[in-house]
Amino acid sequence: HTHEVGETIPDLYNEHVSGKYRYTNELLACGDINSLSVGSMETLRETVRTIIDEAKTESSIVTAAVYVRDLDNGPWMGLNEKALFYPASMLKLPLIIALYKEAENDPKLLDKKIAFEAPVIQRTDLLFPPSHPIEVGKSYTMRELARRALVYSDNEAAALAGNEVGFTNIAQAFSDLGIPEPKPGEDYQLSVRTYGSFLRVLYNASYVKRDYSEEILKMLSESEFQNGISVGVANGIAVAHKFGEREGEVVDIQRETHRIPLQLHVPFL
Repeated sequence: HTHEVGETIPDLYNEHVSGKYRYTNELLACGDINSLSVGSMETLRETVRTIIDEAKTESSIVTAAVYVRDLDNGPWMGLNEKALFYPASMLKLPLIIALYKEAENDPKLLDKKIAFEAPVIQRTDLLFPPSHPIEVGKSYTMRELARRALVYSDNEAAALAGNEVGFTNIAQAFSDLGIPEPKPGEDYQLSVRTYGSFLRVLYNASYVKRDYSEEILKMLSESEFQNGISVGVANGIAVAHKFGEREGEVVDIQRETHRIPLQLHVPFL
C-alpha cells in the first residue's frame, strides 16, 4: 500500500497489542507469530487417533472427525475430516456472518429492533437449551439476536434474525465462500474441514471487515457451552467455537454433537 506524504498510517500492531483486535489474525497487524510445524502436526495426529480409538473401545463415541489447521502458515492434520455430518445449530454461524456482511452496506441494520411475537421453533428435547432465551413480547436489536444465537445457541433468536436477513443473502454467503448452500426442506451435511472455512475467514477478516470479524469471534468465545473443546484449555486462551446437536434417526436415539473450535492465544487478557 502507498500513502501520501503526511498521511497517518494506521498502527495496526499497536491496536492489536492495546486490545482493539484480540481475535483476528495478528499477521494482519504485521506481528510475529510462532506456527506449528508439519512434524508437530503428525505427532498430534497420532495422539488424537489414540484418543479416538480408546473412546470407541469404551463405546463413549461411535465416530469422530477432527481437523486442525495452523491458520498462519497452513500446516494441518485431519482424521476422518471429509466425513459428512449434520451441522444442526452450527449453521447459526454462517447466518450471523451473512448478517454482518449485509451490515457492511447498511450499518444501521445491527441496531434495527425486531419484535418477537411468537415462537417459530418449538423444540423441548434439546440436551443443551439456551439458559437465557428471548421472550415473547419483547424487541431485540439484530446485534443482540446475533449474540444470543452464538452465545446461547438460541434457536428462536437465530430464526428471528434469519427471517430479517433472508435466505437469499444467507445462501449468497455460502456461495461466496465456495460452500454448497442448504436447500429449504432438505437434509444438509458438511464435513468438519469444510465448516472450518467459516472460522478461517473470520480469523483472517477476509469476508467481513475486521471489526465485524472481531465481534463475531468474541461472541463465539463467550459461548455458554463448556462441555466440548474448551474443557481443559488453560486460562489465558480464548476458544471461539460453536456446537450443534442433532437427534439421530436410529432406534436407540443416538445424537450427533459437534464441537467445532477455533482456538486462539490471547495473551493480553
